Amino acid sequence: MTRWKTDEVVEQLRNALRGVHIQKCEPGGDVDVENIIVTMMEGDSGDQLFIAGFKTDGYYGDNRSDVDVEMVELTCGKDSRGGLRGVFEPETIRAYAEAMIALQGMGFEVVPRLKDYF
Repeated sequence: MTRWKTDEVVEQLRNALRGVHIQKCEPGGDVDVENIIVTMMEGDSGDQLFIAGFKTDGYYGDNRSDVDVEMVELTCGKDSRGGLRGVFEPETIRAYAEAMIALQGMGFEVVPRLKDYF
């Protein structure tokens, strides 16, 4: 497992991605950590990327900003299969690739959809 520290992940993404707005948001369920939303600011797509660390062997308590994660979901949210499907805007494709590289560089195993593991 790799340690997820939301503020550090956000900082690394801000260093790696340009032309985006990055914000933290509440977890979507019991198995994921504090989520990150990346919104494209260049072009007119308004596309978003959703990033969430998670684990398959139990639930997180109240602290979800500094915990061990098994994997990290990176998705555009446009298709139930996850990942980067149904996106054609170059700035979104570039941001997805740069986010993938940054997350992998932090030691995370990146997957297109966390629901595949439950």
